[in-house]
Amino acid sequence: MSSAARLKPSRSIPHSCLLVPAVLLLSLGLHANPDQLPQDAGAVGTWQRLLKLQTTASVMHTTAHPDDEHGGVLAQLSRGQGARVSLLTLNRGESGDNAIGSELFDAVGLIRTEELLMAGRYYGLDRQYFTTVIDYGFSKRLDETLEKWGREPVLRDVVRIIRRDRPFVLVARFQGNERDGHGNHQAAGLITQDAFKAAADPKMFPETGVSPWQVLKLYMGGVRENEDWTLRTDTGEYSPWLGDSYQNFSRVGLSYQRSQNGGRLLTQPGPSYAYYKRLASVVDAPPKERSFFEGIDTTVPGLFKAIRRPAPVGASALLASIDAEIKAATSAFSLKDPSAAVPALARGLAATRKAIAQFTSEPNAVFMLDVKERQFVDAINTALGIELEATAQAPGSPVLRAIAARFGQDLIDPAGVLDRKTLRRRAMGDPAALADLNRIVHPDVLRRRAALEREARARGDRIAVSDIPLLFEAADPGAFDDVRDLSREFFGAYATGPLSPLPDGHVDLYYLELVDDNATFDQGTAHEERRSVGTRLFGKPQPWDYDLEAVWQFGSFDGGRIEAWTFASDTGYTIPMAMSPRLSLKADIASGDRDRGVATLQSFNPLFPRGSYFGEPALIGPVNLIDVHPMLRLEPAAGVRVYADWDWFWRQSTADGIYNAGLAVLRSGALSNERYVGSQVEIACEWELQRHVALSGYYAHFFAGAFLEATGPSEDVDYVSFWVTFKF
Repeated sequence: MSSAARLKPSRSIPHSCLLVPAVLLLSLGLHANPDQLPQDAGAVGTWQRLLKLQTTASVMHTTAHPDDEHGGVLAQLSRGQGARVSLLTLNRGESGDNAIGSELFDAVGLIRTEELLMAGRYYGLDRQYFTTVIDYGFSKRLDETLEKWGREPVLRDVVRIIRRDRPFVLVARFQGNERDGHGNHQAAGLITQDAFKAAADPKMFPETGVSPWQVLKLYMGGVRENEDWTLRTDTGEYSPWLGDSYQNFSRVGLSYQRSQNGGRLLTQPGPSYAYYKRLASVVDAPPKERSFFEGIDTTVPGLFKAIRRPAPVGASALLASIDAEIKAATSAFSLKDPSAAVPALARGLAATRKAIAQFTSEPNAVFMLDVKERQFVDAINTALGIELEATAQAPGSPVLRAIAARFGQDLIDPAGVLDRKTLRRRAMGDPAALADLNRIVHPDVLRRRAALEREARARGDRIAVSDIPLLFEAADPGAFDDVRDLSREFFGAYATGPLSPLPDGHVDLYYLELVDDNATFDQGTAHEERRSVGTRLFGKPQPWDYDLEAVWQFGSFDGGRIEAWTFASDTGYTIPMAMSPRLSLKADIASGDRDRGVATLQSFNPLFPRGSYFGEPALIGPVNLIDVHPMLRLEPAAGVRVYADWDWFWRQSTADGIYNAGLAVLRSGALSNERYVGSQVEIACEWELQRHVALSGYYAHFFAGAFLEATGPSEDVDYVSFWVTFKF
């Protein structure tokens, strides 16, 4: 599995929205996923997800080819014990025979990949991994396999996957010796043993870009009853929620690997024993074990003990609250009404997200809690029977043909794909053209929505949600069908990742571009093309936290250059005592224009800033400004936060004016050379009554400074507000 760059949440844009469905209709309906097994839906599926919530146990099983896996053990661990289970298959069996067709080599590798994914649904796999090596053919010799694959490349692949998946236990299907037979099998057993050590060694394969991970225990399979085994499993155990033994249920999945077995299903009544030998362990465990996880605290409250890290302040209470909600959900669960568990699951999800936010300095704990967060969401969706389905207009559909007939045949490329940008230019801004587009598209959307509703009713679904894409449009009070705002364009790229040299370090890098036909600054109103290159460094190495950001802007304004910049910082310290007081200091500096008579513009443009960037009154925006902002935060009770802060403001350049939160010029810099703008004191209280309802109150007083006094009305401002927030 690969990680992707996270997009920074976009700032609010002051536009109204109109539903213009164009060619895409996204429907969210309640119905069965064709890839989902019946045992993973309804009450049975909800129960199995509750089992997973109750434990942090995790195991990775390693094999050489598809169908090598111990499917019964995987099913028992996942579906019976609730463990997070991953399967690492070194190759895709490209050189095997094909029992169902003529495809060979790469083609049969693709077939076996899909067959293994299907089998994995029965095993209850959470993740399926492959490496980059291929099955080059049958071999009896380990040395031949290592020669063809290269020992280091395959070890690097396995180490990278282990570090990404972070299992507590590693279970090798093979032993790494001649008993395994096939040379690929021997290599899989040997590489697994090597990877147990290498994955924890920071000097091994740092180029993988993934932090080292210490697997706690290592086992190998293929051990006989009369040999020195550590653990015996019985996958013939009957599962009441599967209606069969774990072994037999897994064999149904194995039968889908038809290119190898022709689809034969061989069930096995009675006990089905397998024996495993523990090869290594970094935790204390007895010579004979009853579980792969003996010696590991796999409870949610025992998370930090399991990852062998000291628990941060407040961790015990947070983890206990998550565990309590899991227990409450399990108690509330009913075969007749699995949704009865949802209120407790929702509270547990909120508690998990709170813990994730608090433990940012503990990446391994956050990883485990991210898993829990997904498990909570999965359990809620399964208990409620929620599934997602997306549908799109097919190429050559009547709607697309009608659009092409009205707006031009060149809108449809040879592949039948609509040129949406050209359609936008031809339809938006012309009321008659937009009305024609709506007449073409809206009836089809209504028909499709009605069809989806009928299907939902026929299935007996209680909820069906239709979602349609939105387009930003310029505001036109009194009219709903506004026209598209073509005077502004905004786009860019944003990436984030860890930065190991800094404590709990993270870094954001971004490039943003704004084109505005009517940009207004103290220098005047003109066409602006502004490019922003920025970086942000942040982290929470408890009890400290820090957030630093710098941006350089360049481009053109009214034919002249743009040379603007900003730097912002927010550093805090949370005292480990009652009410968790946090003392922090924020400081910002944003450039201002140095000379209104020179074409070059130095005024910083914050693009689309938060209105309350400098407090709830939102009197001043972050342009041509220096501010220093100390703050105290207290948490006197659960869900209650109290803030007190004071903010001082100065102009960065005395030649530029000051701006409001919407970036309009409040006072021109030509009116005075005074630098001090004023200060603002604010007191706030926020109280989260429950996960749906929050109360908040704010009081602020702004003291006008010398610049305001010299340039116009300058009375102080008092601000009071009370909010009731409902979240759904």
